[in-house]
Amino acid sequence: MPIATGDRVQFSYHVCLADGRDVESSSGEDAVVILGDGSLPSVLECSLLGRTTGDRFHVDVNKIEGAFGVADPDNRQAIPLSQFKDKLDASPGSLVEFQLPDGEPVAGRVIEVKSDKVIIDFNHPLIGKDVRYSIRITGWQSLGPSI
Repeated sequence: MPIATGDRVQFSYHVCLADGRDVESSSGEDAVVILGDGSLPSVLECSLLGRTTGDRFHVDVNKIEGAFGVADPDNRQAIPLSQFKDKLDASPGSLVEFQLPDGEPVAGRVIEVKSDKVIIDFNHPLIGKDVRYSIRITGWQSLGPSI
């Protein structure tokens, strides 16, 4: 029986830009998702359907598909430079992680450093980019009826 909506799927992945530059990987720790819960862009969820453990494949995500959303200028925030002393890298292009008041982590990319503040872009870093996912399904479990 192949993977279906509502199943728990475990997989390793590697993401690179269209020009071949590495962007992200599961780094030896598999990702685990429940298909249909919205944690993955739909193009990735659909690519897992009908597959099984051991399958290896590529998924090309075109920037025009908008799989990672649309950039929102309101997701750019100015953070006082003093918050970066000895804790965070405030150089342009670096990724930083903050905790929201409820404790949930949120990541952003430094886009500019000014004399007293750092401008952080909290939009998804793959918005507007063509990417290729290389995926290997390492396990899955049917959780019953589809969601």
